[in-house]
Amino acid sequence: MVSVKLLVIGTFEYSIELEQVLEELEHSGVPRKKLLIAAAIGFAAGFGLYLVFNKTSNRNFPKKLPEVVVIVQCQDIQIKQVTEILWKYKVLTVGDVTEPG
Repeated sequence: MVSVKLLVIGTFEYSIELEQVLEELEHSGVPRKKLLIAAAIGFAAGFGLYLVFNKTSNRNFPKKLPEVVVIVQCQDIQIKQVTEILWKYKVLTVGDVTEPG
């Protein structure tokens, strides 16, 4: 039986659950190099600048933080475990696609 490579994609609000899901995925056997995170660096830099420039203003902070996309490269036999871990930590959406190539 040939194993198919998949990309599992989940979106999270930036929160402690995001850190927890990454840790649990690593402990379940998904290597760190197979976990891709988009928008985390841009969010941190942008939010830092927001705080600096709006420190003295009376504006309220945004009530909802930006979403972060987590992409997990895995084999088809791992997909059920990976998606269950994502749902356990309050993922907003989950999808999967066959990895090109």
